[in-house]
Amino acid sequence: MKTLMKVLVVALLLGNCIAPTSTTNATQAYTENVFLDELSLDTWTYLSSDWATENHLPWSWRSTTVSGGDYANTAEIGFYALSWLAAYDMQAVWSPAWPQTESEIGAILDQLRAWQSGSQVQQPNGPNAYDQSVFYQWYWISWSPPVVGAGVDDHLVPSVDNAWLAASLITIRAYAQAGGHNALAQKADEILADMDFMLWYHYDTHRFSWGGVEDPQGGTQADYYSNENRIINFVARALGQFSAEEFQLSLAALEKPSGLYGDVQVERMNWDGSYFTYTSPALFIQEQNTSYGRKTLLPVTQAQAAYAADQGYAAWGLSDCYDLGGGGYVQQGAPPAASPDPLETRPGLVTPHASALALISSLAPEAAANLQALSALSICSYDPAYGFPDAVLADPGAAEYGQCSQRFSALAQEWLFLALANYGNGFIWEHFYLDEGVTAAHAEMYPPVFSDVPYNYWSFTWIERAYDAGLTGGCAILPLRYCPSQSVTRAQMAVFLERGMHGNSYLPPDVPPTFGDTAGHWAADWIEALRSDGVTGGCGDGNFCPQKTTTRAEMAVFLLRAKYDPNYSPPAASGTLFTDIPSTYWAAAWIEQLALESVTGGCGSGKYCPGSSVTRAQMAVFLVRTFGLP
Repeated sequence: MKTLMKVLVVALLLGNCIAPTSTTNATQAYTENVFLDELSLDTWTYLSSDWATENHLPWSWRSTTVSGGDYANTAEIGFYALSWLAAYDMQAVWSPAWPQTESEIGAILDQLRAWQSGSQVQQPNGPNAYDQSVFYQWYWISWSPPVVGAGVDDHLVPSVDNAWLAASLITIRAYAQAGGHNALAQKADEILADMDFMLWYHYDTHRFSWGGVEDPQGGTQADYYSNENRIINFVARALGQFSAEEFQLSLAALEKPSGLYGDVQVERMNWDGSYFTYTSPALFIQEQNTSYGRKTLLPVTQAQAAYAADQGYAAWGLSDCYDLGGGGYVQQGAPPAASPDPLETRPGLVTPHASALALISSLAPEAAANLQALSALSICSYDPAYGFPDAVLADPGAAEYGQCSQRFSALAQEWLFLALANYGNGFIWEHFYLDEGVTAAHAEMYPPVFSDVPYNYWSFTWIERAYDAGLTGGCAILPLRYCPSQSVTRAQMAVFLERGMHGNSYLPPDVPPTFGDTAGHWAADWIEALRSDGVTGGCGDGNFCPQKTTTRAEMAVFLLRAKYDPNYSPPAASGTLFTDIPSTYWAAAWIEQLALESVTGGCGSGKYCPGSSVTRAQMAVFLVRTFGLP
């Protein structure tokens, strides 16, 4: 299977040298899906193996050549429990059955509760949880039962790791409640009820500490919005542990510097350019469809790929990971970033979990292709049983090119697996957002631009993308509204199209009207610009009909002329794409071309509804897709 897959990957990469066809695209999609299915299986094989677990808990790392790793971090434990749920929910042929899934997750939660409550008699290194509330940095999992480590750093009280655990528990609780698994939901709830995130909070600075040894208030205070620490703020608010006002103050206190790599603008940089610190919260928080996702997470993914290409690397994915061989954990980042230090500890060292996290973005096909390239990069870059080791050197100019880390990392494998679960069916998002505290925190963290377009509205993303691009300012202010169900008039359509063609700063020239019905009309100059650009000749008899609504048939013509040029003519229609559009219909060719360019899928039930008016919600979708707006 692996040999065949690598042949397919090489063929796919070579295929990029020729112009893509629909057959090429279909082949690429097929090989990507086959590969990702295989990756899911192999990663789960590692995570659930006896070799990588002890007492129902994950080894922090495992290696056939390096000894050690038989301890677990708080975040790793939470992600491991959630991975069992994700594996079950995938319903693949290899997925665990529910009784085993419930038993494994229950055992993990029982262990956490025993540590937290102090009910576990074995406490050779002191209490196994801080203040019977939150958890320490490292636990020795090979002990029976496991206990907190004896080292000084083992007793660090980490805020971010506890936040990851809490996010996992919230998801598990919601999933269990929805499925009627009340005992499992109660176990998660008991742990969450005693986790106090305000132990880390500083009311004077409105920031959370990373945590110190036996001291939640110790250590550096989290300072960058685009670091993973924003999950702390979110979870604390979702659990109702601080007020809406304090939540906003805590978000405002985080640094938000912008940065540029080439022509890629990143609105809010993180500290060191490590990819997982940007994107990992988005495994839980639905950030990809927010302005932050469009202006930070998407461009930082583009910047990662562009930087790797500029450096000549064979693949991208710069994120903190284990070094080559038996080397330790190293910092790996890419520009733009706020840190003045070298961003790459070892230039060209890439980690698969970085591009796996990009699977939850709109660049999922690119991320999948990058993972395929990594799997074929060298003989050690993909294990036939367990999938990806933690890192591989992807700089062809380096002497160590193609060498790999000899470790499998629990955290990296969990990132991989959970990203695959979200990519497949939005598993985490769906169940995390069943929690009322989560939905409320999201609305406060990423409030919708328009009061009448909530984040779960069907065209929410498209409307906000049109707003970000400056194509619309809404239909009313105080409060700002979009009026998504209103029909678009021909006058409004003129403004939308002109801004789409010329940019959001465009202002049409002040010229005398040439249509008989636009003199003194508020959109007269926009209408004249649309006529001058050759998109429309009016509605007949020398008029424009500015207040008439725009039909879906008319919009197909307007959009394609605006996208290309006034002389554009689409190919002849087949009459087979929509049941209500025969080849003889006057706009059939325009409508079919619009569909072939993936701008529209019709109005449902195999129809296009050419005579129906275009709503403002539909207009946003048309514009974003036609002009390729971010």
